Amino acid sequence: MTGDKEGGRGLTLCACGCGQPTTVITRNDSSRGDVKGQSRKFLRGHHLRVTPPPWFKGEEASYRAIHTYLSKHFPKSGICEECGEAKPTDYALIKGREYSRDRTDYRELCRRCHVFYDETGYCSYWKNKGLEVVPTGEPPACKCGCGEPVPWDRNRKAWCVYASGHYRSRRVRQDPAPRRERQRRPREAREMACAQCGEMFTPKRSDAMFCSRACKAAHRRARGVDNIKLACHQCGNTFSANRYDGTRHCSQSCATACWHAGGCPPLETDIAA
Repeated sequence: MTGDKEGGRGLTLCACGCGQPTTVITRNDSSRGDVKGQSRKFLRGHHLRVTPPPWFKGEEASYRAIHTYLSKHFPKSGICEECGEAKPTDYALIKGREYSRDRTDYRELCRRCHVFYDETGYCSYWKNKGLEVVPTGEPPACKCGCGEPVPWDRNRKAWCVYASGHYRSRRVRQDPAPRRERQRRPREAREMACAQCGEMFTPKRSDAMFCSRACKAAHRRARGVDNIKLACHQCGNTFSANRYDGTRHCSQSCATACWHAGGCPPLETDIAA
C-alpha cells in the first residue's frame, strides 16, 4: 500500500501507486523540502504520474505526440490486424473516433492496409492498387508501323498508342533529316579611326581600337595604365614610372651619381615601394 513501511527498513512505497520502494534522502535541500535520513515520497519522475507537468496537454496533444505515446506505452506486435502478415506496422485511427491515448481507438495495420483503410490521396502509390484493371488479349502493334507490341498504361487503363520512343513515324526514325548547318552572315568590313594616331584602318576584330601595337602601347603610356611606384636606387625617394621601362632612378642626376659609384645591382635585387 502506498506510504507503508517495507520490511522494517524505513523505506516507504512510491506515492504514485507503482508499488516500488523509494530511496533515502542523503542531504538536506530546503528548496525541495528534503530532510536527510527520510525516505522520498516519489521515485525519480513518478511524481508526474500524479500531477501532470505544465506542458502536458492531455487529449489536446498533437498528432505526433499521441503516436509517440502509443509507441512507447503500447509496443507494436509487428502483425497486421487486417491481412495477418508480419510487416512494419502503424497505428491507424478507427473511423468515427477521435485521436486519444486509448489503445482501443486504433488498429495495428501494415503500410498497405493502412493506406487502403484511410483512403489516402489520389497520388498515393497504394491508391486503388488492388483494383487495377488487368489487360486481356494480345497487345496491339505500334502505330508507327514497326510491328512491336505497345505497353499497358496503368493510369489511363488502356493500351498505349506507340511503343517507347516510337512516337515518331518509322520513316523519320530510320531516315532522319540532315541537320541544317548554321549559315553565318559575312561581317561587313568597315573603316574606323585609330584612337591614338587618328588614321583610318579596317579592324579585324569588333573590339579593336588601334591600328597597330605601337599605337596601343603609346596610348597606354599616355594614360599611365602601366605606371607603378618605385624607390630610387640612389636617393631612396619614391617616384612613378612605367613597369616595362626598367627605370631605377628618379632623375638623371641620381642615375649619373649611381654610375660614378660603380653602377646599379641587377634588377632582381631592386626594392620596389
